[in-house]
Amino acid sequence: MDLYKIDGGKAKYFKPKELTGPKGEKELQGLVEKNLKELFGLTFIESELKLQRKEPDTLAFDEENGRVVVIEYKADTDPGMLVQGQAYYMLVLENKELIKLKVEKKLGKGVDIDWGSTRVYFIAKRFDDFSILLASSKGAPYELWAYDLYDGFIAFNKIEEKKSRIAYSTLVQGQSPKMERLSKEIQTYDLDYHLKKTKEELRNVFEQYRSAITAFGPEVVEVVDQKTGITYRNNKVSFVFFKFGVKCLDVQFKEKGGFVDPKGLSRDIKSNEWGYERLVKVDSAVHFDDIMYLLRQAYETTL
Repeated sequence: MDLYKIDGGKAKYFKPKELTGPKGEKELQGLVEKNLKELFGLTFIESELKLQRKEPDTLAFDEENGRVVVIEYKADTDPGMLVQGQAYYMLVLENKELIKLKVEKKLGKGVDIDWGSTRVYFIAKRFDDFSILLASSKGAPYELWAYDLYDGFIAFNKIEEKKSRIAYSTLVQGQSPKMERLSKEIQTYDLDYHLKKTKEELRNVFEQYRSAITAFGPEVVEVVDQKTGITYRNNKVSFVFFKFGVKCLDVQFKEKGGFVDPKGLSRDIKSNEWGYERLVKVDSAVHFDDIMYLLRQAYETTL
């Protein structure tokens, strides 16, 4: 990615900063670990935790989705990184007690961990085509993030092949008994997973909300690969969450200062400590415009 600064109508080119070898990877790791919450919405747990003679670079935790995240850094591309990722995923599942202790030491007792949605992130300058295909397969536990580094700037871009919908379990089938077990442990959460929990009428209602929320701006991100429901984020901050039930949708959202609910459709849920302040139950398309007015206020908390 070419980066320019516009100053007085003139474009000044910023030359990319190249990281090379182990020293470059360490520099990248230090930068990311110091800013995990801002960059990826994750909580830092530990660097280079020893797991059966292997040491993943960064152990992190996604508090919103209750998932463990292992991060590995590469100064450039590495065709063997996904093999390494498979090993790290299995190590997490084989060391649940140790990792739970590490997470609870940081966040307190009683943390609920969804082991089936564990993720391995790779951060590198670029990725080869096979790694992109494998990471983009349905149900794959990997995320690829390409970085561009400049003096005083860093940018990240999630790399995925939208056309690839081959099941990850199919790609690893027959590789080894361990890989077969790994593919069975992985839980796949997608749009269909959530929608099938509710009736057709509410699926159609949700699609109306979905279209309206994503139209708030191009920076709005829909997160479906989680067990509990569907989240909408802006600037790495979640502002609304849909939980799907048979008879209704629970819509939880952020409360902006000066929040206004003219028709009293929502209720205060701050005491539940779910990360959201308001809740409204949706069982039909009635009050759609009124509820969108509330969700627009929630979106504005992330601006």
